[in-house]
Amino acid sequence: MVWQYKPKPYEDHSEIIQKASKAVVAIETETLKQIIQAENAGSGFMIDPAGLVLTNEHVVHDAKVIRVTLADRRKFVAEIVAADTRSDLAVLKIEAENLPTLPLAPAEDLAPGQVVIALGNPYGTGADGISVSQIGRISRLEQTSSDLDPTNDRFYDNLIQTTAVIYPGNSGGPLIDKYGYAVGLNTAMGTSLSSDAQFGFAIAFDRKIRMILEQLKAGGTIYHAFLGVHPTELDENTRKTLNLKDISGALVSAVFPGSPAQQAGIHIGDVVRAVDDRNIYNPNDLISYISSSQPGNVVEVSLLRKVDGAKRELVLKVRLEDRTREDIEGYAQEARLSSSLKWGMAVKDLIPWRRRKLNLSPTQPGVLVYSVEPGSAADQQNIRPGTIITAIGYNKVDNLRDFDRVAGNYTNLPGVKILKHGI
Repeated sequence: MVWQYKPKPYEDHSEIIQKASKAVVAIETETLKQIIQAENAGSGFMIDPAGLVLTNEHVVHDAKVIRVTLADRRKFVAEIVAADTRSDLAVLKIEAENLPTLPLAPAEDLAPGQVVIALGNPYGTGADGISVSQIGRISRLEQTSSDLDPTNDRFYDNLIQTTAVIYPGNSGGPLIDKYGYAVGLNTAMGTSLSSDAQFGFAIAFDRKIRMILEQLKAGGTIYHAFLGVHPTELDENTRKTLNLKDISGALVSAVFPGSPAQQAGIHIGDVVRAVDDRNIYNPNDLISYISSSQPGNVVEVSLLRKVDGAKRELVLKVRLEDRTREDIEGYAQEARLSSSLKWGMAVKDLIPWRRRKLNLSPTQPGVLVYSVEPGSAADQQNIRPGTIITAIGYNKVDNLRDFDRVAGNYTNLPGVKILKHGI
């Protein structure tokens, strides 16, 4: 893979497209249930003459069979070398040699206004190996989005927004510049709410993406750091509560029990203003910084919190964990469960994932304390989020239904039997 950016000028766009298209491939996948129709086909391009293809992970997600068609119309069955859902990148391998490749342009050399060309297989129209081109310009760099595919926990923090329209099927194909270098990986299309204007997004080859690509080429697993909060924009109530003039930051609207954030003492209602030496202006800034960190790193989180009616500045050290797919799905499932609120604590049923995470028996009874209000009766008994309660007073509590029944018999919080006192 070439990282040195040494542009060679071309006479016109047709010359660029003809040369670059030789490295572009069409991708079709077969799932366990059905063959994906043409409109769901994808694209890719050669990054190594020995048969390595770069594409989006979502193009080959859950694929049973992957078929690749080259520009010379040869067809191959491809295998996944390695893939990373979070960054939406995948490297495939076909059994071929001496293939044309596309050099990559580092994101540091990009600028708004540059002419770019999207190549690929939109709506399956390039499935015969002849890629389709769309010409436009870079509209914006470093676009961030966590909502393009939240179901699969994808996060994009260095997207190129371009007027070169990207259609379904273009995903995984290259966005090239006027020198024939791949400046990005076509990933998503967008439509303006106020007009019929369409535009495209492509993943830029910044330093983080380049590192991920090298690891994927070697068949490595990519690890992403996890903090354990759900950040949102500051609301008017928080601004007034903390008497803020500058409303930059990320409001903590949820803290996952047992997460690094909860163990470090981050609370719901805290406002994160910086992590290490980086200012946090909005929720995506926080997500982006944590995503670029390594699991196991200790970060310093600077935040604002209201304590006894006054605004306090705190700095907490948090050791980040690996963002596993199982844990993310478990936290999300837990968040969707119904809760019971009593004595200032919200409790939920134990789910199989939580029992596995705590190395408990699959049939372990009890309820999970999901959150605790500061100063409440539960707080005064030192009950913390993540606590597992198995009895209230002399009454067993096997599940949420038991909790509701037993809690109805008490006005004041009696002693509780705890299996895990916080996590």
